[in-house]
Amino acid sequence: TLSSGYTYQAAPTLASVSPIAGPLAGGTTLTLTGTGYVAGATVTVGGNPCGSLSVDSATQITCVNAAHAAGATDIVVTNTDTQSVTLVGGYTYRPAPVISSVNPTGGPLGGGTTLTIIGTGFVAGATVDLGGNTLTVDSLNATQIIADTDPHGAGTVNLTVTNVDGQSDVEVGAFTYEPAPSISSVSPVAGALAGGNTL
Repeated sequence: TLSSGYTYQAAPTLASVSPIAGPLAGGTTLTLTGTGYVAGATVTVGGNPCGSLSVDSATQITCVNAAHAAGATDIVVTNTDTQSVTLVGGYTYRPAPVISSVNPTGGPLGGGTTLTIIGTGFVAGATVDLGGNTLTVDSLNATQIIADTDPHGAGTVNLTVTNVDGQSDVEVGAFTYEPAPSISSVSPVAGALAGGNTL
């Protein structure tokens, strides 16, 4: 008799992954949460092995994903006994945002200018930075962001859109804060009712 010579193990489960999205280049550390993980387990993301893998406990695995084309991918955890679990569409590879235009390109120092930012790859939760100020986003979809400028000193500033996965794009010199015009004098100060005076 070989006491406890064989162990029956339940199949692994995979309840969640964090983060759920990241750049096409990979290199993102993923934390997988579930049950039934054993030493020697492997993980693939979109069919590619997840590197630097650590089975932290029976309920958590961490690993670093590889590069992949854009889109939702499946995550597969396989134990050494070949039992596995698949989280369909568990991780999404996203391209970085790209800014193609900002309109208008200038406004007052006091802020309050509504900007329309056109581009691609914008995702829910993206932030907009203009000259060091994080702007209030009024609306956002994959190709357009509407945001309002904050007060700022005079000058030309950069605009940055950053997605929740940390990828960003910068439009250099996108917006110029312009002081209001001032009139110091007019000459002459009076003239005929018929007009025709050069001021």
